[in-house]
Amino acid sequence: MNNKDKILHDEFCRYGRNAREWMHKCVLMLPKIEKNRIWEKKGFGSIYEYAAKLAGMSRHKVNESLRILHKIEDKPNLMKVAKTKGVNAVKPIIAIVTKENSDFWAKKAKKMSKNTLKVFVRDYKSGLPRKSREDSKHLNKPNQSSVLMSLDKEILEKLQKLKGEDNWNDAMKKLLELSKKGAEAEKKQSKIEKPQPIKSRSRKIPKKIETYINRRSQGICEHPNCYKPAKNIHHTEAFALTKTHDPDKLKHLCVEHHKIIHLGYLDEQHWRQIEKLPYYDMKNLINRRIAEYQY
Repeated sequence: MNNKDKILHDEFCRYGRNAREWMHKCVLMLPKIEKNRIWEKKGFGSIYEYAAKLAGMSRHKVNESLRILHKIEDKPNLMKVAKTKGVNAVKPIIAIVTKENSDFWAKKAKKMSKNTLKVFVRDYKSGLPRKSREDSKHLNKPNQSSVLMSLDKEILEKLQKLKGEDNWNDAMKKLLELSKKGAEAEKKQSKIEKPQPIKSRSRKIPKKIETYINRRSQGICEHPNCYKPAKNIHHTEAFALTKTHDPDKLKHLCVEHHKIIHLGYLDEQHWRQIEKLPYYDMKNLINRRIAEYQY
């Protein structure tokens, strides 16, 4: 890229940043525009026409922005996050946030990206008592039956991981298909020998251990409530303290769960969400330093 191209690119990026900034300011003004019916006073047929012609907003963006802002208008800590990071930064939590827990969620929204927060919320909700969310369209069909089962917690967690975002009917079909390949997969797995822990000055995970971890996880995040592709191999015992690559103390994680751990909100030893690890815990200090550098 020559110097003229670089100048052109930098100018475009600057205008793009300005456009996003001004769109963000317009979004935050929508509740007052709606309340005072400014669009009507200026001769527009609706707030959608007003927002489209003056700010280039789609109907969907107007509706979503108003929905989110109305939900957090009585929660100043979340409104502060929305003003700083944008309304989409708090979107994942608006279904569960209350005045009582808004401070808890504001801290998470402030530190996490939208995708990471979505994963954290999903894990949080999975740990709460709730009614079955089985799709009603799969009930009361002539060729289907409802089944009530009592399962061990470990088995239930594995089934929920397999289910992912599917309904239970499709998940059971998937399970049956996987069972057909079970014998072959088990045979291949039996050939994988677990490598011994390796002491090293380098953080780079030795190839044979990396291969073992990849085969063990089958490319899926090893968090029990996750079905996302695994992208990062994480030391559950800080490498800075042990200088050891131990297969039993390495977890293959998706990007989001890896971030949540380094932000200090997940105990990966027991897969428990925590609001905050002890400040002077050495592992927590290391995780926070990594989070500050990476995120």
